[in-house]
Amino acid sequence: MIKTRTPSSGVETDSLGGRPRSEDNDRGATVKRTISSPNITSDASLAVLGRARERATQMDLRVTIAVVDGAATLKALLRMDGASLPSVDFSQRKAYTAVAVGRATDDFYELVRTDEPLLQSIISQGRFALVAGGIPIVVDGAIVGAIGVGGGDHPQDREIAAAGVEALR
Repeated sequence: MIKTRTPSSGVETDSLGGRPRSEDNDRGATVKRTISSPNITSDASLAVLGRARERATQMDLRVTIAVVDGAATLKALLRMDGASLPSVDFSQRKAYTAVAVGRATDDFYELVRTDEPLLQSIISQGRFALVAGGIPIVVDGAIVGAIGVGGGDHPQDREIAAAGVEALR
């Protein structure tokens, strides 16, 4: 995006129709209207997916691997030959949960398991996964995405996801 500044008003605009990037509030202070959040790139998503696939193959497992960006939008998905159909949904839910809560899915479960009202609230959302296999992807201290793996048992899914995250370290 190209930023321009209108000479008469001094308001910074973007190249997509000249929308203001910031504006003065009623007290004269400038209010920022947009923020920039780091997200995993497509190339990095494929690297994470590839490393996780390698580990699953070494373990002789057939799993589904999902990589999402920092907003939980799917960036890459692989259902290995022979992976179960439910693993497609499970992997995406694990990745969503990891990026939404900023921690591994099984660590999150340990945090909430003794708070029954909270646990039921989370379960009722329908999109969260509280089993191993989802891990946030952190780059330079910022969560830029997450990986979710489904199709093995819980420790296997976590090991494969951890291998994927290692691709960016």
